[in-house]
Amino acid sequence: LVYTGTNFKHHNWTRDDGPERGVIKWDIISFYGYLPATFIYGDPSLDFLDEGKINNDNKFWWSPTENGRKIIYMSSGLSMLYAPFFFMAHLLAPVFGEARDGFGSIYQFFLVFGALVYVALGFIFLKKILLRYFTPLVTAITLLLLGLGTNLYYYSTHEAVMSHSYNVVVIIIFFQTVLRWFEEASWLRTFLLGMLFGLIVLIRPTNVLILLLFFFWGVTSWSSFLERIRFFLQRTPKVLLMVFAFILPWIPQFLYWKMITGQFLYYSYGAHGDRFFFNNPHIFESLFSYRKGALFYTPMMIFSMAGIFPLRKFIKGSALPITLYIVAMVYVMSCWWTCWFGGGFGGRIY
Repeated sequence: LVYTGTNFKHHNWTRDDGPERGVIKWDIISFYGYLPATFIYGDPSLDFLDEGKINNDNKFWWSPTENGRKIIYMSSGLSMLYAPFFFMAHLLAPVFGEARDGFGSIYQFFLVFGALVYVALGFIFLKKILLRYFTPLVTAITLLLLGLGTNLYYYSTHEAVMSHSYNVVVIIIFFQTVLRWFEEASWLRTFLLGMLFGLIVLIRPTNVLILLLFFFWGVTSWSSFLERIRFFLQRTPKVLLMVFAFILPWIPQFLYWKMITGQFLYYSYGAHGDRFFFNNPHIFESLFSYRKGALFYTPMMIFSMAGIFPLRKFIKGSALPITLYIVAMVYVMSCWWTCWFGGGFGGRIY
């Protein structure tokens, strides 16, 4: 109710001032660009921009490649999640007297409330996870604190179409699937796990670190680590199926890169000079700086991180994977060329 009320209060989908659209702006231009380019203008290579078919007032962002082509430099994972709501808006645009151009108010409205649908789904799955280990009261308080005490609120309302709330949702569903997979590693669940992991990494490639949670979940000692390795070796066909399922969401991206650059794998951020400096991490700044420090702007998460230590009393085998994941994530994120990750509210990358 709070999220929905906030959306209607700000109604960002109507704030269309040409180059500064309410929600299709900044990074979202690149996340979203695959959909209108492919399904409305029929050309993901963006060559139609040279033909003067549209006035590109910040509708599409692209980077030049070595062969002189235009490339959308962010990966297409979010476009896959936007797609159902994009097509609903495209279908209904004439009903509301709007052009089928991919950028009008109705498209923005559906993107905003599509994000809210995903966030609601994420909270439902998170409730299922928490109720495995904690009372309904503890679960309810935790959900309330997460929903109103972190910048998830901001990234589910004011900038709802950014990647962050989607990351939260897909990772929650992935983690619920991990828990169920270790209980019963069925073929269908194996396939779903691989697909979810592929989608998570396609949304934001650094999400590959979530593999640490999957591999080390339940590991408490060296002997249990060796047992985990044997566990996977004994299920080699299912591991191969998981790898195959991981690749499936990436196939459109591989084909797109091949079409534009001639390569199936391409580092599209290179044209901007964006890179990691792994020999020069800014860990303190990433967490505590006034410039988007994650714990400085969301201090409640200090208690969450401190809770890792007593958590092992409630959930055996949880402390090691969560600690490894957080340490790896903080290190990698603090090595990005701009450790505050540009504009946004708080440490959005976390």
